[in-house]
Amino acid sequence: WNMDPATRGPMLRRFATEMASAGYSPESMGGPPFAVALEWNHCYRRGTFAVAEHTASGTIFLHETDDADIVAYRVKGISQSVKSILDQMKRPLPLHITTRLIPFKGVIVTDGTITEGFGVSARLHKAADTFASSDRKVSIVTALSE
Repeated sequence: WNMDPATRGPMLRRFATEMASAGYSPESMGGPPFAVALEWNHCYRRGTFAVAEHTASGTIFLHETDDADIVAYRVKGISQSVKSILDQMKRPLPLHITTRLIPFKGVIVTDGTITEGFGVSARLHKAADTFASSDRKVSIVTALSE
């Protein structure tokens, strides 16, 4: 994601189209859906997030936009829960992390690279700290789009 989108886009297209030559069956014949990677060039969120809460339906990540809005995302794991990954950091919530959120089969997942986040604003930290106990209704984004 540090790669220029003009370079990343062709690389993702090549990946999606050339996997058959690597021995994988096409999706139409039961193979993996490599075409989902094409969305990742233009449909992602990256930055520092505050992990506010783990729920049965996913982990809530809060992010502060450039306009200072706080946006909540429900993030799921593919092969294991996000909670099980973050529990390895042995830190209580809210936890500040840096990662990238990408779409995968109608839900939001991380790209798998999660590091400790720094430089979280006081506003984002407060939002995460009070998220679980808050009575206010917050809209939670469950799918990424352009």
